Amino acid sequence: MRWLAAIADTLDNAQAVFDFAEAAYPELLSPAAPEIQELQSFYVRLYTDTGIYLGVQGDNVYAIGGSVGTELVFVGKISSLITVSDTDITDLLLTNQREECSYYAENRFSNVSDIKRDVQFTGTLSFTVEDSKCIVVSSSIPNHNFNDSTAAFATNVREVSAEFRIPIEPTFASSATALSLATDNAVFLNGVKLDLMAAGCFGVGDGNIGCFDIDQPWRFDPMSPQTGFGTDANNAHTQPDGTYHYHGNPKALFDQNAISESPVIGFAADRFPIFDSYIDDNGEIRAVTSSFNYSVGLAQMARQIPAEAMMVPTWMTMNMSLPAAISMSATV
Repeated sequence: MRWLAAIADTLDNAQAVFDFAEAAYPELLSPAAPEIQELQSFYVRLYTDTGIYLGVQGDNVYAIGGSVGTELVFVGKISSLITVSDTDITDLLLTNQREECSYYAENRFSNVSDIKRDVQFTGTLSFTVEDSKCIVVSSSIPNHNFNDSTAAFATNVREVSAEFRIPIEPTFASSATALSLATDNAVFLNGVKLDLMAAGCFGVGDGNIGCFDIDQPWRFDPMSPQTGFGTDANNAHTQPDGTYHYHGNPKALFDQNAISESPVIGFAADRFPIFDSYIDDNGEIRAVTSSFNYSVGLAQMARQIPAEAMMVPTWMTMNMSLPAAISMSATV
């Protein structure tokens, strides 16, 4: 059974901090329990009797105004003020539509299975805020079962620590940065990354790995069943070091038959949020439709490739570009 929940939202933690602070400092924070507002990635309460604002951004607490002064004062981490429990996100579906990464700051875990191997995993994910950036540290284990009967993973899944840093307020770059194998394309809110491109090209080695020359004209489509990349029902498989990663729609993360607009499901390498595939089209909730344009010469190039080989021409893929890249490091 799949459960709908607005996972990874700091509102509950903010509410608990506000309640704690009001009880501890009633002379400063009155009247108690004013409406919680959302302001520039903060949850905020304004205490009109004293003119003090108390705000929560991610896992950080701040104050300003009144006797606190006109400069924003860091009060502390949420965990230093109240007891915060890690959130179990096993099999939870995403529903939160907030665009700033700070709204997803909390520690999470999942208990999932490698179905074919009958091996249990505990996924861990830390989402904190430091210096106007969200820092995501993940074990690369998803929040759903994986390696089902449709999969043929080349290597066994392993826990691989990965770190991503995402600005709370992303900006447009002055020029585009093309997709490449050197940069992860996105990280989803369960801590698993997205790699759109495969490291396999026609005519390079066995075609499955080793094609790191971005100028190779034809690159295999890892999503095609004809290429043998062995993705599971969630369009994911493993890298040589055992890192589980998606190549397409992470189906287990959101409702595939949605009746409302899509939630945020992750953050792209350009640092902007990724919504899933349902939009409100003048009152009708429908899935978006992807499209492309043929380029001159594509048909002539295609004649050079076996008909059964499902591939993506690199020069077409390169046209799908991102302005910047999330910084990422990984250790096994």
